[in-house]
Amino acid sequence: MEVALIKEALAGKPSAAEQLTRSNYRLVFSFIYRMTGDYHLAEDLTQEVFIKALAALASYRMDGRFDSWLLSIASNRVKDHWRGQRRRPTVPLSEQDAPQEDEINSIIERQSHIEQINKAFGGLSPVQREVIVLRYYHELKLEEIARITNAPVSTVKSRLRQGLLRLRDYLGGEGL
Repeated sequence: MEVALIKEALAGKPSAAEQLTRSNYRLVFSFIYRMTGDYHLAEDLTQEVFIKALAALASYRMDGRFDSWLLSIASNRVKDHWRGQRRRPTVPLSEQDAPQEDEINSIIERQSHIEQINKAFGGLSPVQREVIVLRYYHELKLEEIARITNAPVSTVKSRLRQGLLRLRDYLGGEGL
């Protein structure tokens, strides 16, 4: 189905390009949001990724996975953004709904865990964070991550292992 949509988009059919964008928007947005931790920045970068992807659609090889191709564009765009910012990305706390009176203690405890995890995640290098997000949030195989990040599988494994060890050390071995 995606191949047919891609061919239609290449032929200039706007509805095909729109459908490709709609069907893959959540994937790209969630990846960028998890990498940057900034909702509004993720929206902006996601739009830029789709503009770039649609402009470069003719370079997409039909034998590969379209979502992996999009994620590689997204990965490069996030890296370009970080280079432009000259700072390490931060990961903010999750937004919470207003609590009921009886939930306060539970929420405080949960918030403390979220803060620890976000702080630990923020302490990873961008490349470690990237492979962990792709592997565990997007459930991609190591070979797909290697294609997206333009790194050998052995490097992906190393970054994943080092990142997980750093998380474990920071969190005191809890849950890892």
